[in-house]
Amino acid sequence: MNVLFLTIALPDLNNSSNMYGDLIQEYIKQGHKVYTVAPTAKEKTHISVENKVEVLRVKTLTLFGVGNVKKGIAYQMLIPQYLLAIKKYFSNIHVDLIICHTPPLEFALIMQVLKKKFKCSFYLLLRDYIWQDAVGLGIIKEKGIICRYYRYLEKKMYQLADGIGCMSQGNIEFVKYYYPDLNAAKLHILDNFQSPQVKVEKDDDLRTKYELKGKFVSVYGGNMGVSQKMENILALAQACMEYNDVIFLLIGNGTSFKKLKIRAQQIQLTNIKFYDFIPRDEYQKLMAQCNLGLISLNENLKIPNIPSKTISYFNMSIPILASIDYVTDYGELLESTNSGLWSYGGDLKTLKANFDKLYHSQDLRDEMGENGYHYYCKNMTAEYAYHKIMDFLNK
Repeated sequence: MNVLFLTIALPDLNNSSNMYGDLIQEYIKQGHKVYTVAPTAKEKTHISVENKVEVLRVKTLTLFGVGNVKKGIAYQMLIPQYLLAIKKYFSNIHVDLIICHTPPLEFALIMQVLKKKFKCSFYLLLRDYIWQDAVGLGIIKEKGIICRYYRYLEKKMYQLADGIGCMSQGNIEFVKYYYPDLNAAKLHILDNFQSPQVKVEKDDDLRTKYELKGKFVSVYGGNMGVSQKMENILALAQACMEYNDVIFLLIGNGTSFKKLKIRAQQIQLTNIKFYDFIPRDEYQKLMAQCNLGLISLNENLKIPNIPSKTISYFNMSIPILASIDYVTDYGELLESTNSGLWSYGGDLKTLKANFDKLYHSQDLRDEMGENGYHYYCKNMTAEYAYHKIMDFLNK
């Protein structure tokens, strides 16, 4: 089978990977011919071979780490940029299946053209929502023209898809609520996924490099923006200043990254470290040195988020401490798997109490960490995701 992947989130596979890169590699491993389209903001459009994967790198505007206006313009420009590049480089190929993800919803207009051109199946990895988030955070108005435009794109995307992989049952119910006329048979649960990472033992050299020796390490790895409201984590770090051995390790980037660093300095947090980037291999090794995995979601969100960083924590048998919104069913996932503790965003008292429970009990941390790892092995590998997608499309 010839498979075309469209993504806006793919690192150079020679040096790293991510959830989508792992799925691409799994399709190749299973014997399929894979064509991949991904952005580059620094080079001209070209085809590169990255870790044996043929990737059409399309010259785009900067898609990440910019404000909402610049990002919105960049997403709109993706439509002609991707279509022209595919026409130039992939016009003569045969495609049996196209897989893409949301965001961005602008992929809907690309898919409208490609599905007609290739007369093939289309599977959507539904990983996020756009306009609902923006409305919930007060960025756009629900009845405004921007919101209506994105609702149009969202509806079109769901109509075009032959299968839609949702992160949880809450996500399925969310889609059905907003689009009651949509064929619900298209929807099924597809957890976030990742190829297994080799577990590593405690590494004194790595702990020394990051100044973690003798420390109880709580790690956050991922985007730091409005949706995450990392102020919840700063408040927890401030409340934990009583513990001399506790350190908070924040790894990632985003629109709030610089502001968070400044705020941490202003309130004189000495128990927190920021890193904007760590290579994936070292990141996974660093995970093994940590005691807790942190999740933070803005309590004003109106969508059922399931943070993808969960797979890294589960993969390394790290228990989770989560501060979440009122809509997500992420807390139900932690409870059903007994893999972590959660509270609502803004409830510092309960968040701190949950931290204390995990801090004081090695047995509880070990139990929850192993439970998360077992759930990952059964439901969240790239191989499992591959089979679940193909079984769904072939049924």
